[in-house]
Amino acid sequence: MTSDWEFFTCLLYRKVLGMDSYKKLVVWQESRRLNREIYRVVSKFPPSELYALSDQLKRASISITSNIAEGYGQGSLKNRLRFLFMARGSQYEVETQLTIACDLGFATEADIQTAIAIETKIGKLLNGLIRYTIDQIHRGESIRIEETGYEYGTDSEMI
Repeated sequence: MTSDWEFFTCLLYRKVLGMDSYKKLVVWQESRRLNREIYRVVSKFPPSELYALSDQLKRASISITSNIAEGYGQGSLKNRLRFLFMARGSQYEVETQLTIACDLGFATEADIQTAIAIETKIGKLLNGLIRYTIDQIHRGESIRIEETGYEYGTDSEMI
């Protein structure tokens, strides 16, 4: 038998925050792939860039993944949309910083080719998800949160 806390935590993540849904998104999965590729690319940067461009590229890449997840943990579609736009901003940041890495001679076009391809795919997927979320908002849809007495601990089973 699960404890009340375990039950509440599971309910919170699955029903209220919708945590299952974001992990199924192709854009989230691709952003994780981009994170791995960015870490591979920056591992070749000179040590002097450890806390500069290298660090910023890693943070921007991780920000894409994190903002997608955080947006799906929000209580409204408008908040979700705001985080999807932040993810897109981070995607542009990664693209720019990869270009700068080449401009400064820290990487070659060949070094960043895979990262750019993944980043481009993420941009297209994010744009589609943003359009879909805007359409949901225009249709008046909202994130549904089931509310029963059991969730709030008022059913006799929980007392």
